[in-house]
Amino acid sequence: MKSFFAAGVGFSCDPSTGREDLVLISANFGLGESVVSGAVDPDEYRLDPALEITQKIIGRKEGKTIARIIGGTEFVESAGSPVSQVLNDENIRKLGLLIQRVFDSLGCSEQHQDIEWVFDGKDFALVQARPVTVLPRYTFDGLKNQPDIWSNANFRDAAPMVQSTLNWSLLQYLIAGLDIPGYQAPPGLKGYRLYQGRLYFNMSIIQWLNFDAFGIAPRLINEFSGGFHPEIEISEKKPYRGIKGLKRLGRLLKVIFLGLRIKKNAPKSFAKVEGFTVALLKENLKSLAERDLINKISETRSAYREFWPVFMSLVSAGDISPLVKGLEKHFPGKGKAMANALMAGGEI
Repeated sequence: MKSFFAAGVGFSCDPSTGREDLVLISANFGLGESVVSGAVDPDEYRLDPALEITQKIIGRKEGKTIARIIGGTEFVESAGSPVSQVLNDENIRKLGLLIQRVFDSLGCSEQHQDIEWVFDGKDFALVQARPVTVLPRYTFDGLKNQPDIWSNANFRDAAPMVQSTLNWSLLQYLIAGLDIPGYQAPPGLKGYRLYQGRLYFNMSIIQWLNFDAFGIAPRLINEFSGGFHPEIEISEKKPYRGIKGLKRLGRLLKVIFLGLRIKKNAPKSFAKVEGFTVALLKENLKSLAERDLINKISETRSAYREFWPVFMSLVSAGDISPLVKGLEKHFPGKGKAMANALMAGGEI
């Protein structure tokens, strides 16, 4: 048995916390039995959705399991330095990509996977994969006793198609990377998923996030999203009272000023993304080597994420709420229907 042979397990999520934005890898020298059985303290590596290594914990690796010449296996204590890293960074990312591919293919980007793997010093082989059947619920403290409300409101019109693996990898990386200035939500909170290949948002999380950060009532979030969802329960009756309320108002002002700055620079952003798109369409992606294709996907993610705030800023500027309110004033009960008809180019 070669001394550099390694093995272990990998998850397309963190099964202990319920976080779904992580790839978790456990590794040890030798056969994977020492990791699966818990006989040693293995290396643990965590990667984000872009396959960047976010954490490495080098285990003690007290020993390893090897194959016996006469058959079977045996556990031998470590003779060398147990602090050495089992997989180098390049191979960690390579294995992370394989785990993501298993999640996309066997799990259909919906069912997280528990995977056993082996490494011969050059290439990886996947021994088996099975669904992660139990995953703790990971959410805000304020939502622990409230149900998750999944909805495809807005998306059933804006993105009704089944998501391709490539498009979904770009879209979820973008959604996961959005930040609210001056506000820290629980890291790795995932308020979206695919169901039968189509995009759904967790409206409970979206309602709570907007209330907790900005003081926006769930009812207004429901109206803006175009759906008719249940509303989560909010105990605070006056969201802008006290220090907490002032912070919410401050965040609202920051978002408004940020939006104004984005709109001012929108022509340059549109020209930049158009140039990137034209160049991308001219490329022969079939001729690219795997590493070059991965790099091209990374470039596309960066461009996607850079342009997204511009797109969302302009979309929010097109809010038809004032039109709905104006029509509702003169035509009670018909404001929304009439506004939608006008926006669709129809008559009222």
